[in-house]
Amino acid sequence: MSEAELRKIFHTFDVDRSGSVASDELAAIIAAAGLAVPPAELQRIIDMADTDGSGEVEFEEFIQCLYHQHDGGGLLSLVAQSSSFFGWMTDWRQWFSAEPAASQLPDKPSPRHQVRRDAAAAPRRSTRHSSLRLPVGVRSQRSVASESLLHHLNAQTAEETRQQQNERHAIRRERQRDFMARQQQRIQLFRQQEVDASEAKQALLASKRAMGSEMRRTVQKQWHAVQAKESTRAAIVSKTALDARAAKQAEVEARKTEQQRSATVIRERAQCERRKRREESLATVRSQTQAAKDFAARVRHETRPAVRQNSAEYFQAQRDTICAEERERQLADRLMRHCQQDAFLSQASERIHKVQVTDMDAMDARRRLAEQRRQEADEVRRQLQAERERKEQAEEVATRELRERHDTVLGQRWNPLLGRPAVTADSEEVAAGSGSENPRLEIRQGLKAKSREWSGR
Repeated sequence: MSEAELRKIFHTFDVDRSGSVASDELAAIIAAAGLAVPPAELQRIIDMADTDGSGEVEFEEFIQCLYHQHDGGGLLSLVAQSSSFFGWMTDWRQWFSAEPAASQLPDKPSPRHQVRRDAAAAPRRSTRHSSLRLPVGVRSQRSVASESLLHHLNAQTAEETRQQQNERHAIRRERQRDFMARQQQRIQLFRQQEVDASEAKQALLASKRAMGSEMRRTVQKQWHAVQAKESTRAAIVSKTALDARAAKQAEVEARKTEQQRSATVIRERAQCERRKRREESLATVRSQTQAAKDFAARVRHETRPAVRQNSAEYFQAQRDTICAEERERQLADRLMRHCQQDAFLSQASERIHKVQVTDMDAMDARRRLAEQRRQEADEVRRQLQAERERKEQAEEVATRELRERHDTVLGQRWNPLLGRPAVTADSEEVAAGSGSENPRLEIRQGLKAKSREWSGR
């Protein structure tokens, strides 16, 4: 089979004339030929023919696949089954035959064309058999006329058959062109849909990325706002607590100052009252004494010796009456002073009780605060003690490891059985490199330096 014919078959599958057959183009041709092939099987056939892994079948890959599948199956089977619809040759076993004579044979028509050609050639065969030429002398005029008529009828029938075949070929080509145009439109539509889907996918991804960025910014703003609100609230709570503590302390100080001032005022008022009552008592006594003196002087002046004896009882009665009245008045004053003193003492005791209750509450609050601070201090001390113990353990572990390393080094450099340094290749190299004449002194100095370092820690 020639390359032109194979390329014609390839162009039938290559609908978009891109030079390669894609899976959608092969699926469209197979569907147009009326073949039912699963998509998985179709993709497997494409993968078998696609040797370079491009996803599409080029012309060289198409030829190679058909050549390697000359025993049937795969892409060659699909092409052979589609040949009856598109008018290709039907004996696909001779497409890539190894015999050169077979490759030069003319293409065999499809079964449908073969039936039509046999039907068209049947009367021709009968005419040919009936129009056998006889010798000229034997044939009659009637036989010559019949032969010419048969030739004319055969020519007319052949012409009609050729016209019908041309019409059928024209109709088939028109249908193929329409089918190819529809397939190209469908493939273009599919590719446009794929492009639109890809663009829509990209737009969706872009919108999702933008939405995600916006959501991240929104979440960050909300988080910053919550953090700012929390910090503001914490500052407000701290400020409120400090203000409340300061206000409470100021209130306690003011109450204490007021209590002290009230107690001072009460004491001063009591002292003033006592001083005033004492002065009133002294003034009363002095006025009474003076009145008694005046009265005695008047009595002495008025009672002369002549009438003194007669008026002794009168004056005595008058003095008794005055003394009784004075005693009653003094008793009433004393009772009133006692009542006032009792009322003042009761008020003072109530105030002193209130002051004592307030002092006890303040002492309880100070005691609770001191206990809380003592507990906090104990907790801090326990934490410090735990941290100190942990540091001491870490230092002990480090010291132990350092001592073990030094003991290892000392054991490597010093042989206790012989009482002298162990002579090894490493020690000789170290001694030769350091140039020291007394390695024991160096070891002792190193241990002293480490012990000073440990004691410094």
